Amino acid sequence: MTLTTSDQQTILSTMGREVVCNTPSLNTSELSPCDHEEADTRMLLHAADVVNNGMQRILIRTVDTDVVVIAVSAVHNLNITCLWVAFGVGKTFRYIPVHEIALHMGPSKSEALLFFHAFSGCDQVSSFSNRGKKSAWDTWSTFDAVTEDFKVLSDNPDEISIKLMNLQETLSVLS
Repeated sequence: MTLTTSDQQTILSTMGREVVCNTPSLNTSELSPCDHEEADTRMLLHAADVVNNGMQRILIRTVDTDVVVIAVSAVHNLNITCLWVAFGVGKTFRYIPVHEIALHMGPSKSEALLFFHAFSGCDQVSSFSNRGKKSAWDTWSTFDAVTEDFKVLSDNPDEISIKLMNLQETLSVLS
């Protein structure tokens, strides 16, 4: 399959397990075949690859909030200068400056966002202990000490047992 656009844009996408690109000179061998089950992680895998190829202005198109969260958590680690997410459809469509959100949150809190999102409600978990995301965010904002634990759990989900139990007890007391 061939993609065509202007010479100033590079578009990467997956078609099944294969990666397609409109710039034939771009090496996509590290991306293809793509074995990521979820499109969420595929998109950031592509973003990391284009950054490694010298590109710094990236736009991702999605309707999934998980992609936005993953993007915010990845900006600092990937050293992306400018990452925008074209998000939503119809009247709710907007461009989200993910790089600015990550800058405002700072590296630690941005990276901790992955666990916070999973813990407080995402595609798989609708809420934690009948508390919505806003309540969880407000609690996190007033109890910043859990950020480092969230970051550890974002980076190493296998560490969840003891840390999560301690964290759960702490958040129950605060709520």
